Amino acid sequence: MREQRWKQFFVRKREGIGPGLRKKLILFNLAGIVLLALITWSCAGFPLPTAKMEFRRLERANQLPPSEIVWIVDGASKDLLNLSKDDRSCFAVDGTELHMKGCWGVGVQGNRAVVARLRGERYIQSVPLEDGPALVPFSRRDGFLEQTGYWIEEGPGKTPEGYPAYVYSYHSFTPFLLFRVPGETADVELTVELDGGVHTCSSWRMENGVWLMGLDQNWRTGMEAGKPGDTAERESQTQKLPYTLYLYREDGSLLLEKSGKLGEG
Repeated sequence: MREQRWKQFFVRKREGIGPGLRKKLILFNLAGIVLLALITWSCAGFPLPTAKMEFRRLERANQLPPSEIVWIVDGASKDLLNLSKDDRSCFAVDGTELHMKGCWGVGVQGNRAVVARLRGERYIQSVPLEDGPALVPFSRRDGFLEQTGYWIEEGPGKTPEGYPAYVYSYHSFTPFLLFRVPGETADVELTVELDGGVHTCSSWRMENGVWLMGLDQNWRTGMEAGKPGDTAERESQTQKLPYTLYLYREDGSLLLEKSGKLGEG
């Protein structure tokens, strides 16, 4: 009996809503949905759907002229070994997959390079380019260099206990971009003076004449990989480190040698 009364109540209510009022209710609900979406979008910092659009938005917001976008790091992982779903992948010309913490965009405007972080804590920096080959760091707002990249070696190996196993070895690195590389360059070598020794950085040829250099900082090798240690001290140490850059031709002969300090400028 009570259920019938409730059914009759809702039937009367539904029949009492005319077409005009029903349309107004629909529009009111849609307006509420749009308002909620705008609030959510504003809380996220008004990100745009693609990395290139977000790069352009950051340029406009910081009153920078449009640059030529030469590199976007916003790819999905192919090896599925990324440590976080927010990590993005980029691929060298030889097919090597490199993982980066965050989404990045890189452009060139005249004698300046523009480097922007496009997701999460977004920021953009315009860095002057030196004459000749120019190294540009991925740096935070406070100026410290970030350990934002890693690559993975995999293959037969042993566990820490000595048992045979298929091992994934994670290698983190502090990345630098190398611009203005002569076209006849076949290989690049970067050495850095660190911890009282000389360290050779990894290098990968990317598209549009850009090279990615990585100051290696091994995490751990074995079954239990991907656990970074305390890198805050090392991040601070990678400021203004002396470096020497070597460019080689296809036949292995030295094309150019240049010295300087990382992070200058």
